[in-house]
Amino acid sequence: MKRLGIFVFYDASGIVDKYVEYLLESMQNIIQKLIIIINGTIGSEDYDKLQKHSNDIYTRKNYGYDAGAYKDAFTKYLSLKEQVKWDEIILFNDTFYGPFYPWKYIFAHMEAEDADFWGLARHPKEIAGDYLIAQHIQSYFLVCRKPVIESECWIKFWQDLRYPADIMDAIMSFEVNFSKYFSKAGFKSKALTDVWEVKYNGNPSLKYYFELIRDLKFPIIKRRVFSFMNFTQNKLAINYIRSNTVYDVNMIFRHLERLEKERRINLIPLFDYSELIQFYEKHKRVYIYGYGKYGQCLSEYVNYKGWKSEGFIVTKKSEDAEKVFEYGQVHFVEGDGIILALGQKALSEVYSTLKKYWKSENLLLPKTEEGKKRNGCN
Repeated sequence: MKRLGIFVFYDASGIVDKYVEYLLESMQNIIQKLIIIINGTIGSEDYDKLQKHSNDIYTRKNYGYDAGAYKDAFTKYLSLKEQVKWDEIILFNDTFYGPFYPWKYIFAHMEAEDADFWGLARHPKEIAGDYLIAQHIQSYFLVCRKPVIESECWIKFWQDLRYPADIMDAIMSFEVNFSKYFSKAGFKSKALTDVWEVKYNGNPSLKYYFELIRDLKFPIIKRRVFSFMNFTQNKLAINYIRSNTVYDVNMIFRHLERLEKERRINLIPLFDYSELIQFYEKHKRVYIYGYGKYGQCLSEYVNYKGWKSEGFIVTKKSEDAEKVFEYGQVHFVEGDGIILALGQKALSEVYSTLKKYWKSENLLLPKTEEGKKRNGCN
């Protein structure tokens, strides 16, 4: 098949990370032509990184998100004559890491499917706040075939598409509506997860990405899954990718670390990233006070970062667990540090006791009201 790829890039700092370069390089054996649309600003060195992969680069204001970029591509940048000469047009962006497995296997698999447009995953019907989200093909990797591209519906969809005002508007008016619009017009859709007959409850690429990567060789992992509550599954996925594929997982770590340093993401929202780093650099031994949800999530994060924790501290042990110690049984030495991973009520009670015996620089509190009050006095 003759394929055109349209890649939308956006980074608030205008930086092209290594994982983006790897993704673009991986597409070279799949597509005959690549168009890159940059939403927002970008530095000259980073522009040069993209130019290694394409001479067809358009820069626009970050107006309307990916949807706005695709609308401009099909209504301003590309003539209809240019569009209809392709067997497939691939729309993709930089919101995922991968591929962990070569694209050629995915495309060979999907070529046999009776579909007019396809993607990697199908989002199920769900209620999100005030919105009823219909089931749809996710648009981070969307492949449109000739019957769709040559139809009058294709022209009309892009002409009528308004520039979304916010993320939810982009999801509803572009991503969800794309599947709804073309399915209503009689075109057939497929997702790779459909072909594999994935029966997981919920969005498989967001909830069961480790199983998909391990069992079905799913080629990507979404950036958004790297969050506070997912460290256990993330660790499983990362370790599997490291051991069973040639993908360099350090590209993921370097990108996430940059976003944390720039305060654009917070993988551990109870604590400030820079404060955690400074605390670990300052203390030889670090304990986590609290063995509940906050403490265990913090411990997962510490393991994910490759840092060391001496164990958990609790006021009183209620169960026999490894590396969980009662406060009164621990022999602390000068230079030790304690991170209080506790809810508001427990934090107030524990801190009122610890502050009598510990210097403020040896304690790190979460960003609760009590924590903000105490940390603000440091």
